[in-house]
Amino acid sequence: MMVTIATVNYLQEADAMRVRLETDGIAVFLPDEFTFASFGTGLIGVRIQVDEADAARAREILAIPDAPADTTFITCPTCGSSDVARRRFSVSAVIQCLLAGFLSSNRPASYTCHACGYTWKAA
Repeated sequence: MMVTIATVNYLQEADAMRVRLETDGIAVFLPDEFTFASFGTGLIGVRIQVDEADAARAREILAIPDAPADTTFITCPTCGSSDVARRRFSVSAVIQCLLAGFLSSNRPASYTCHACGYTWKAA
Protein backbone atom coordinates (compact mmCIF):
# COMPACT_ATOMS: atom_id res chain seq x y z
CA MET A 1 0.00 0.00 0.00
CA MET A 2 1.31 3.44 -0.94
CA VAL A 3 1.40 6.22 1.67
CA THR A 4 1.94 9.94 1.25
CA ILE A 5 5.11 11.07 3.00
CA ALA A 6 5.08 14.69 1.76
CA THR A 7 3.11 17.17 -0.33
CA VAL A 8 4.93 19.98 -2.11
CA ASN A 9 3.88 22.98 -4.19
CA TYR A 10 6.33 22.63 -7.06
CA LEU A 11 6.81 19.73 -9.47
CA GLN A 12 10.57 20.39 -9.51
CA GLU A 13 10.70 19.90 -5.74
CA ALA A 14 8.78 16.61 -6.05
CA ASP A 15 11.15 15.44 -8.81
CA ALA A 16 14.17 16.26 -6.64
CA MET A 17 12.68 14.23 -3.78
CA ARG A 18 11.94 11.36 -6.16
CA VAL A 19 15.55 11.32 -7.39
CA ARG A 20 16.92 11.33 -3.82
CA LEU A 21 14.66 8.44 -2.79
CA GLU A 22 15.13 6.37 -5.95
CA THR A 23 18.91 6.78 -5.62
CA ASP A 24 18.57 5.01 -2.27
CA GLY A 25 16.44 2.22 -3.78
CA ILE A 26 13.00 3.46 -2.73
CA ALA A 27 10.28 3.34 -5.40
CA VAL A 28 8.37 6.62 -5.59
CA PHE A 29 4.95 7.42 -7.03
CA LEU A 30 3.74 10.97 -7.77
CA PRO A 31 -0.02 10.53 -8.31
CA ASP A 32 -0.54 14.23 -9.09
CA GLU A 33 2.39 14.65 -11.49
CA PHE A 34 0.48 14.84 -14.78
CA THR A 35 -2.44 16.84 -13.38
CA PHE A 36 0.01 19.31 -11.87
CA ALA A 37 1.99 19.55 -15.11
CA SER A 38 -1.23 20.35 -16.98
CA PHE A 39 -2.68 22.94 -14.63
CA GLY A 40 0.39 24.37 -12.89
CA THR A 41 1.10 25.81 -9.47
CA GLY A 42 -1.70 26.86 -7.20
CA LEU A 43 -4.43 24.43 -8.16
CA ILE A 44 -3.14 21.31 -6.42
CA GLY A 45 -0.10 20.09 -4.54
CA VAL A 46 2.12 17.21 -5.61
CA ARG A 47 1.99 14.21 -3.27
CA ILE A 48 5.11 12.05 -2.83
CA GLN A 49 4.10 8.46 -2.13
CA VAL A 50 6.16 5.40 -1.24
CA ASP A 51 5.38 1.86 -0.15
CA GLU A 52 4.27 1.75 3.47
CA ALA A 53 7.26 -0.46 4.35
CA ASP A 54 9.67 2.22 3.05
CA ALA A 55 7.92 5.26 4.59
CA ALA A 56 10.07 5.62 7.72
CA ARG A 57 13.33 5.25 5.78
CA ALA A 58 12.11 7.69 3.10
CA ARG A 59 11.31 10.32 5.74
CA GLU A 60 14.79 9.87 7.23
CA ILE A 61 16.42 10.35 3.82
CA LEU A 62 14.41 13.49 3.11
CA ALA A 63 15.22 14.88 6.57
CA ILE A 64 18.93 14.97 5.67
CA PRO A 65 19.72 18.38 4.14
CA ASP A 66 20.48 18.20 0.44
CA ALA A 67 23.57 19.88 -0.98
CA PRO A 68 22.69 23.27 -2.42
CA ALA A 69 21.91 23.02 -6.10
CA ASP A 70 22.87 25.54 -8.72
CA THR A 71 19.33 26.60 -9.57
CA THR A 72 17.94 29.84 -10.84
CA PHE A 73 14.81 31.12 -9.14
CA ILE A 74 12.35 33.49 -10.68
CA THR A 75 12.26 36.75 -8.79
CA CYS A 76 9.71 39.51 -8.84
CA PRO A 77 10.81 42.38 -11.11
CA THR A 78 9.16 44.87 -8.73
CA CYS A 79 10.34 43.87 -5.25
CA GLY A 80 12.94 41.14 -5.93
CA SER A 81 11.17 38.48 -3.83
CA SER A 82 11.59 34.83 -4.83
CA ASP A 83 8.16 33.97 -3.34
CA VAL A 84 6.66 33.74 -6.82
CA ALA A 85 3.95 31.43 -8.12
CA ARG A 86 3.73 30.38 -11.76
CA ARG A 87 0.32 29.98 -13.32
CA ARG A 88 0.23 28.52 -16.79
CA PHE A 89 -3.51 28.88 -17.30
CA SER A 90 -6.06 31.19 -15.74
CA VAL A 91 -9.15 29.55 -14.25
CA SER A 92 -11.34 30.93 -17.04
CA ALA A 93 -8.90 29.64 -19.68
CA VAL A 94 -8.95 26.16 -18.11
CA ILE A 95 -12.75 26.10 -18.11
CA GLN A 96 -12.89 27.29 -21.72
CA CYS A 97 -10.32 24.70 -22.80
CA LEU A 98 -12.07 21.89 -20.93
CA LEU A 99 -15.34 22.81 -22.61
CA ALA A 100 -13.56 22.88 -25.97
CA GLY A 101 -11.82 19.57 -25.18
CA PHE A 102 -8.17 20.62 -25.28
CA LEU A 103 -5.48 22.58 -23.48
CA SER A 104 -3.28 24.83 -25.58
CA SER A 105 0.39 24.56 -24.67
CA ASN A 106 1.45 27.78 -26.41
CA ARG A 107 -0.09 30.20 -23.88
CA PRO A 108 2.52 32.29 -22.05
CA ALA A 109 2.93 31.57 -18.36
CA SER A 110 2.03 34.27 -15.88
CA TYR A 111 3.64 34.85 -12.51
CA THR A 112 2.34 36.38 -9.29
CA CYS A 113 4.53 37.65 -6.47
CA HIS A 114 3.20 36.62 -3.07
CA ALA A 115 5.16 39.40 -1.36
CA CYS A 116 3.86 42.44 -3.24
CA GLY A 117 1.03 41.04 -5.41
CA TYR A 118 2.59 42.08 -8.73
CA THR A 119 1.52 39.90 -11.69
CA TRP A 120 3.38 39.61 -15.02
CA LYS A 121 3.58 37.38 -18.09
CA ALA A 122 6.67 35.45 -19.16
CA ALA A 123 8.64 37.00 -21.97
